[in-house]
Amino acid sequence: MPLASGSVFAGYTIERQLGAGGMGEVYLAKHPRLPRSDALKVLPASLPGSSTASDDEFRRRFIREADLSAQLWHPGIVTVHDRGEFQGNLWISMDFVPGTDAAELLAIYPRGVKPALVVQIATEVAAALDYAHGRGLLHRDVKPGNIMLTESIPHRVMLMDFGIARPASDVAGLTSTGAVVGTMAYAAPEQLRGLPVDARADVFALGCTVFALLTGAPPGAGREIPPAIRPVLDRALATEPGDRFNSCGEFARELSAAMDLPPTPESPPPAAQTQHDAQHAPTLLGLPSVPPTNPQGTTPPADNISSAATAPTVMQRPGYPGPAGPPPPSPSTGRSHTPLIIGLLAVLVIAVSVVAAAVLWPKSDDEPAAGEQNPGPQTSVTTITQSALGPAPLPPQQAEQSQRVQATTSTPSVQQVPNAADLGLSIPISTPACDGTGIIVVANSTDPAGYRSDMAAALDNYPGARYLRTDQSCPSLRPRDDSGNLIYAAYVVVGQGRSAVCAALPAYPGRYGKVLDTTSDPDIPISPDNC
Repeated sequence: MPLASGSVFAGYTIERQLGAGGMGEVYLAKHPRLPRSDALKVLPASLPGSSTASDDEFRRRFIREADLSAQLWHPGIVTVHDRGEFQGNLWISMDFVPGTDAAELLAIYPRGVKPALVVQIATEVAAALDYAHGRGLLHRDVKPGNIMLTESIPHRVMLMDFGIARPASDVAGLTSTGAVVGTMAYAAPEQLRGLPVDARADVFALGCTVFALLTGAPPGAGREIPPAIRPVLDRALATEPGDRFNSCGEFARELSAAMDLPPTPESPPPAAQTQHDAQHAPTLLGLPSVPPTNPQGTTPPADNISSAATAPTVMQRPGYPGPAGPPPPSPSTGRSHTPLIIGLLAVLVIAVSVVAAAVLWPKSDDEPAAGEQNPGPQTSVTTITQSALGPAPLPPQQAEQSQRVQATTSTPSVQQVPNAADLGLSIPISTPACDGTGIIVVANSTDPAGYRSDMAAALDNYPGARYLRTDQSCPSLRPRDDSGNLIYAAYVVVGQGRSAVCAALPAYPGRYGKVLDTTSDPDIPISPDNC
């Protein structure tokens, strides 16, 4: 029986149910002590059709697998926080990731999603799987329903539900109790037969997932794939493990190359991340520290070899063999400016000494010559000082007049061009960012004669509302109606993502919600029925 909102389970306060399946329910629940909400997965007290012995084995296996999953730390893997047993039910808590799983994405796009998004999903999931494989852990249930896309923009792809993951050395696994691990449509042949499996079983499942994301259905449903990527998928889905790719990352790279799309950068391994962070750690001033320079005598990095090979040749004087060691560094490599500064200071000191001598040196009686005006020492010093420091300050009256002249002759500031779609209401038209913001659409208008009055009435009826024209907004909004008319919409911001929209809909009866992003289907609104 599902847990009611507000009830307490194992110290967690249930907020709402996120999903349910054959292996239990998942809830959004407040942490007992920390100011956060976790995803709480509650498993049934006993498996359907199981015996007491198999239930005991399932409990032991669950504890072992939860402990293994909690050791994984990767930006592409949902983190496991805790596990336990409460009133006979096993439970596990993990990060709550607001977003959409890939299975829901397929429900929105039944004929497949954009190839660029498929490559991103494949690349980031492959990086997470290779990380787990490097620590001797298999996932064994890779499928669209276990892949999350975060609501935040740009989307992060995260692999979840390592609940049946196990060490690669555990060749029996759940088959020891007569059950099959994984989902039939995505499981490798050797996995379905209960044979030993390794990382290439996850390669097979990732290949099935990519097939489904491209076509809208897993292999075997009669869907066709582009001929260019068929050899790549055929290898990933080979019956024999030895004929598949050796790693998920290799498969993702070949997929990207076959689709002629730039690969999404994979997350570096933890060791590389640690070394990079150490070299570029922030200083106390909040600025990046200088990367370590290349010591003398060491081989320069590979990316510097081409620049060294194409550097201009240094012409030397005849008869001068040049230095025996490497050539002196060019100015771009960090030559010291100290000699130049010292030279400038020396010139300045000499100039000041000459001026002082000219001013203070005693004059003869016949100087200055007849008809010449004696400038006097004060004038000479002042002239040189002002030439070094800039023009002399003007008297107050002239300075004020000069400022007025500069103000009238200065370049005028660039005026913002008004939005032609603005209806001239008390609230200007908005152009919100496509960053995953959740909104409730409280009114829309498709009649050009009623645009202004409809939006004005909506803004009056819903204080705090704003309005937009959909063709100037995000791809998740329809740009025109079925008749080709432009659409104005009044809306209220309710938070971030689909979950915020679903939580706010009861306060706006008869209205619908949308998420301002680049992936949601513009023709499918968010309503209480599909929350």
